[in-house]
Amino acid sequence: MDLITPWHLLVILIIALIVFGPRRLPELGRSLGDAIREFRSATSNAINAAGEAARPAATEKGAGQEKEGEAAGTHERQGAEEAAGPAKES
Repeated sequence: MDLITPWHLLVILIIALIVFGPRRLPELGRSLGDAIREFRSATSNAINAAGEAARPAATEKGAGQEKEGEAAGTHERQGAEEAAGPAKES
């Protein structure tokens, strides 16, 4: 069983038309649309701000690990070159 059927919507619209009248109904619709748009905008801004606040901490942590890994890789390569001995010149 559906919660809202087309008949339910029709009854709600007829009651709204009777209560608010034909002149105020379009104005109320616009106001409701603006309120919904503003709510969506505010929630998406809040979600983006929360995501950006969490990102720098993860980026800094990851960058530090990469630098340590790069340094270790450089030392390993230098050690391997030294163990191989001097390069032969032709």
